[in-house]
Amino acid sequence: MLFRDVRPFIRYARRQTFSPVPVFRKSYDCRFYYVLSGSVDMVADGQTHPMKHGSCAVVPSCVRYQFLNARNLEIYAVNFDYTFEFDNHPEAFHPVPEEQFQKEKAISAPCLDDVPAFQRPLVLPDLQALEPLLCQICLEMETQRIYYRERMSGQFQMVLTDLLRRSQGRTSTTADVIDRLISHIQTHLCEELSARSISEIFGYHENHINRLMRKSTGVTLHQYILSQRINRAKALLLDTELSIEQISEQTGWEHSCNFSTQFKRSTGISPSEFRLRHKHNT
Repeated sequence: MLFRDVRPFIRYARRQTFSPVPVFRKSYDCRFYYVLSGSVDMVADGQTHPMKHGSCAVVPSCVRYQFLNARNLEIYAVNFDYTFEFDNHPEAFHPVPEEQFQKEKAISAPCLDDVPAFQRPLVLPDLQALEPLLCQICLEMETQRIYYRERMSGQFQMVLTDLLRRSQGRTSTTADVIDRLISHIQTHLCEELSARSISEIFGYHENHINRLMRKSTGVTLHQYILSQRINRAKALLLDTELSIEQISEQTGWEHSCNFSTQFKRSTGISPSEFRLRHKHNT
């Protein structure tokens, strides 16, 4: 199973004052915790993770964990599965002391082949940006209006996506750099966009820019620029009557023959053929 196939099923979501008993527990489904105020130490996977405002934790089912040294702790707590496969069990499962846990009753989390981070406890700091989404999820659970489970699922999918981005090195500082970098590329697609010119503008080494882009988008800077130019060209081919030469200029190619060659390499057909095939279907 891949992360793109995830469709979270939420059994429980609530804002609560939390006074955890300091014993090791296990849960029958997956757990998510977000610290609204106060502090606590989470012990899981043989490690102790200090948590304070903005800290998040995701704990898979069947994993032993405990909370220690809780101080004035208020949290968002979410019980969830990664799919709706077991939505015939909508009632919340309570974590139980480790010695009382019955493994045969657990809902095992699917193996996410492209997301090893969720196969073990994951604790991340400084995710205050998630608070509005978590507030909406808890409100949906409380009011239970029509399609509330589907709405919660979509909202929590966004939460999980942000956690993944952060777990792969997208800190608040690098997130700002990446956002500015992507914005710059989108604004200047019709201009020269080389690793050297961009590194000079942003004040980072070319290799560092490439590492940031690969972490954020999964591709190199050159590959990202190329894909965005192709996407922009597709839109212009379908939405305007501009000539191939004009479109090549507006998407950053110096010569239309280079544009046509790269477009065909990426799509399998020439720009003219793409326009003929798709223009009347939009």
